[in-house]
Amino acid sequence: MQEIAYVNGVFCPMEQATVSINDRGFQYGDSVYEVIAAYGGRPFRMADHLHRLGTSLSALRIELDLTTLKIESLVREGLTRCGFDEAMAYIQITRGVAPRTHIAPPGIKPTVVMTFRPLPQVSAPAKEHGVALMTAAEIRWAMCYVKATTLLPNVLTRMDARAGGFHDAIFVAPDGDVREGTSSNVVMVRGGRLVFPCRDASILHGVTLLTVTQCAEHLGIACEERPVHIDELRAADEMFLTSTTEEVLPVTSLDGRPIADGQVGAITRRMMATYHDLARGLGVFQDRRRNSA
Repeated sequence: MQEIAYVNGVFCPMEQATVSINDRGFQYGDSVYEVIAAYGGRPFRMADHLHRLGTSLSALRIELDLTTLKIESLVREGLTRCGFDEAMAYIQITRGVAPRTHIAPPGIKPTVVMTFRPLPQVSAPAKEHGVALMTAAEIRWAMCYVKATTLLPNVLTRMDARAGGFHDAIFVAPDGDVREGTSSNVVMVRGGRLVFPCRDASILHGVTLLTVTQCAEHLGIACEERPVHIDELRAADEMFLTSTTEEVLPVTSLDGRPIADGQVGAITRRMMATYHDLARGLGVFQDRRRNSA
């Protein structure tokens, strides 16, 4: 087992992977990315991730046909080469290499980079007791549905959260509209149902969140997608984050105040267990998971 990379048609050890200093991904953050988790060597929800990658490419007007690239086969090959049972495939596509100027010359070839590493593991205490979040002002651009690598606002906000003793932060608009975490979607439980912010241009359309709604449907738990005010979030019965690498992560305090009784709630635990089983092909979701790989 080893961490490996892929750069423009070539697989290589991670330490040998390089790109040009004139690449627009380096110069401008002119690029998009995706992260796919794999369990037992099998990519989970790959079709959904690649569809979102295509949406991001279109939004940035980066011309690349993912089918022609055979990206699905490349991801599977990378996962086989690295050999990790639970792995993380990272895909980044930039507009390409060109002299530094805002307007890219026509016809430049996009740079395609992938890395394959062990999937990060959430700590047992975080799963059992939940994590603490803070709120932060929304300082990002208006097209957060695009999974772009220009993540400096997210990085700075996450740094502030960690410096303050929090696991992460939730972006909140000036009018109190709840958005999402720095690398996750946020879900609250109110009256026995899952409630989450509208998947419009202001947040990432999370593949994990989509999967959670399907888990909820299986469990007979209603979902409600609508605007969420920060006061509602603070008064939630339960709260959790969703993301590819953290799956379903319970939240038990916000801005230093407990969510409800400060314990991981029953519905959150059910969602954690159900998502875990679905991703790994266990239990009643085995057939669905096989079809999604």
